[in-house]
Amino acid sequence: MKKLLLLFLLCMQINHLLAQQSIARIWNEMQLSAIRIDAARPPVQARNLFHVSMAMYDAWAAYDNTASTYLLGKTINGVNYPFVGVPTPANIDDARNKAISYAAYRMLVSRYSISPNWITTSLKLDSTMASLGYNIYLNGTNYANGNPEELGNYIAQQVINMGYADGSNQINNYAGTGYSPGNAPLLIANSGNATMSNVNRWQPLTYVTCIDQNGNPCGSSTPSFVCPLWCKVLPFSMPTSTAVHHTRNGVDYPMYYDPGMPPQLNLANGNDSSAQLLKWGHSMVLAWSSHLDANDTTTWDISPKGKGNIATYPTAIADIQAFYDFNNGFTQLGPGYSLNPVTGQPYTPQLIKRGDYTRIVSQYWADGPTSETPPGHWFTLLNSVSDYPGFQKQMGGVGPVCPNLEWDVKSYFTLGGAMHDAAISCWGIKGWYDSPRPISMIRKMAALGQCTSFMLPNYNPAGLALIPGFIEQVTMSDPAALRGVGNVNLNKIKVKTWKGFPSIIYNGTIPMNAAGVGWILAENWMPYQRETFVTPPFAGYTSGHSTFSRAGAICMTNLTGTPYFPGGLYEYTIPANSNFLVFEKSPTVQIKLQYATYLDASDEASASRIWGGIHPPFDDMPARHIGEQIGNKSYLKAKSYFDNEVVSVDIVSNLSNPICEGSTITYSASLTNPPLNPVYTWKKNGIVMQSDSSDTYILSSFVTSDKIVCEVSGGGYIVASNEIVIQTTNCSLAVLNLKLYLQGYYVAPNIMELALANQGVGSSGTVTDSITVELHSAVSPYNIIETRTVELNSDGTASCLFLSGAGTYYIAIKHRNSLTTWSANPVAIGTSTTYDFTQSSTSAYGNNMIEVETGIWAFYAGDIVADENIDLLD
Repeated sequence: MKKLLLLFLLCMQINHLLAQQSIARIWNEMQLSAIRIDAARPPVQARNLFHVSMAMYDAWAAYDNTASTYLLGKTINGVNYPFVGVPTPANIDDARNKAISYAAYRMLVSRYSISPNWITTSLKLDSTMASLGYNIYLNGTNYANGNPEELGNYIAQQVINMGYADGSNQINNYAGTGYSPGNAPLLIANSGNATMSNVNRWQPLTYVTCIDQNGNPCGSSTPSFVCPLWCKVLPFSMPTSTAVHHTRNGVDYPMYYDPGMPPQLNLANGNDSSAQLLKWGHSMVLAWSSHLDANDTTTWDISPKGKGNIATYPTAIADIQAFYDFNNGFTQLGPGYSLNPVTGQPYTPQLIKRGDYTRIVSQYWADGPTSETPPGHWFTLLNSVSDYPGFQKQMGGVGPVCPNLEWDVKSYFTLGGAMHDAAISCWGIKGWYDSPRPISMIRKMAALGQCTSFMLPNYNPAGLALIPGFIEQVTMSDPAALRGVGNVNLNKIKVKTWKGFPSIIYNGTIPMNAAGVGWILAENWMPYQRETFVTPPFAGYTSGHSTFSRAGAICMTNLTGTPYFPGGLYEYTIPANSNFLVFEKSPTVQIKLQYATYLDASDEASASRIWGGIHPPFDDMPARHIGEQIGNKSYLKAKSYFDNEVVSVDIVSNLSNPICEGSTITYSASLTNPPLNPVYTWKKNGIVMQSDSSDTYILSSFVTSDKIVCEVSGGGYIVASNEIVIQTTNCSLAVLNLKLYLQGYYVAPNIMELALANQGVGSSGTVTDSITVELHSAVSPYNIIETRTVELNSDGTASCLFLSGAGTYYIAIKHRNSLTTWSANPVAIGTSTTYDFTQSSTSAYGNNMIEVETGIWAFYAGDIVADENIDLLD
């Protein structure tokens, strides 16, 4: 009875939504709902969001006269996904709704059937289909009959097939086969970090009770690294040729937008520049932890009047350190806006206690239980923008207003691609550099001691630097509880920070107070997270939140055509004493998180991870820059499909594989929908060999398995790439003996007059002129395989030596004053082959010769301007 009631209520809710939202929006909400109760795997959810969005977009585009599908009818990663088109339906809107629904439903069933809460998700998905009047048991895929339900099923099956071939290892539940952690686990309940042997590698955490980021039991007290080899997944807008490849223990780690090595700690020389940067970053995490005090009387204006509007973002290390306010933590969020840029009116100030603001944002952006994870968070923001009263759904902020469905499928596809690529880039960096989290590093350095002065007790060059007011040593002036029994903690490192769970009083599971800030032993320091979660189970560098958020913000800026939220203001309200934090009482007053621009929201998301104790600042800033590039490229890539102007490049070679050793290869790039002023970058085995406006690359030195890549850039971004892998063979030389006459030189039976030789061949008493002989592939598009310029004797004979070896080729003859003439058919050329053009017109393609005397045929002469026509211009 309860199940029937729940089904009825869900149907009512869905029918209500259908009256207001597009079908794509309905299914996006279903997916976000599924993510909120699924296992916490941000890169997997980013991929799921992209693939479902891809399926819905292709179902829409299949019925559009302009847009290009992404998967249907395309070859991606060497795999073709056939599509012959669909008949135009009588009711396109109805057909699209059906195709999108079946595609989304099948995709969601496929991706979330292993969710820990699949029963709940399954009920919602089935009830959605029932509310729409669709039969979930209709599972045919014969879309060519015009049935949109079967088109949706077919699209879903193609995307599912793609998912099993995209490098995600979905068949093995996304396992990172080949990765192993560099440290034994840290037992969180213990002090210090005695199990961390490699201070520059990630360390697993062991919990008493582990609950993942989405509120599900972890399945293990020591969670494994989530998706350490996600770098192998096929990207959307990032050409695979641009990846930088690293190898560890025989495992390949392709990396996109490699930011370089993060700061390292040298145990023997803990004060080199890299170690100093590392210590600065983790010390700032501790300093910002001191802001998490509900009783702190410091107030900040957290409205757009008081924060946001950052003009520039640093790249150099020194500038990065200057960007963050080490002590106060606020000025790096920007100077704010004097007026609302959209309304022209001043923003209303919102003075909030620092401790309330920092605690709230650290958890709002943490995307913990019941959240959509960071990739889904930006879909939620996108939906809120789409719902804003009066928002004009113009793609890029220009042109006609899109119907709701068109706007949704295009914006989901674009944002999904950006989130997907952000996950691949970020997790590639995480997997390869495998850097430790603050909980590991801070506890380890604290246990080592202080590095400020060897004149002070407990000195270790790899320890923490002492900073008055934030990081100090325990002295006899400290309370007995901090000194420990028998003053055992004397001279250990203490930090002024969030005091943690021992200071929180609970009534059952309800927190009655906030822990506050005070001095604790640094070896016991905890991030500002739930006790059952503490830190996400994957490496720190670079920040996923910063990458996802910056990519999402740039993507939404491009989609809407403006950096500003509608009305110049976005608000999210957290009521006073609402238990928003769950693990401690909060906030003391109502808080409205407010942003003028998408970038302002992104900047706050980045800073929140420092306050939360999850990332030092050097994890943050490189990720913002990477996310910005991904957001721009994903939008441009998606738009090329919307406009059916997808840029592609084919590499045409004068020689076909396998290529004879010692040959000279000429590669030419052939572009479809070329960008303005394209730049061609030619790479050999990942090394740039040539980068300029030339679409041709000549290669004379190569071995088998060499990879030649052509990347095409437009507007500062790589918009297309392709590759050829060379295969070589030790060819035997092929000799071609020719017999041909040139009309203008023919003077007597079987004799041509002598003429000045051309193309670098000197004069001779027996040579009529020089000719160029081309061997062409026998199959379309008949590429030139090899070219030779040789002497043509007065008796019509010529001999060519080809490196291409035995094979079947078309022969093409060029002369400076004659029409180009091809052999009538492909010719089998061996070690010694003769081909005679003179005995019959049928020897030439199209009978393209003239009879100069009975039974003797010659090439037409008179094409002086070499335009393949003999006319008045000659």
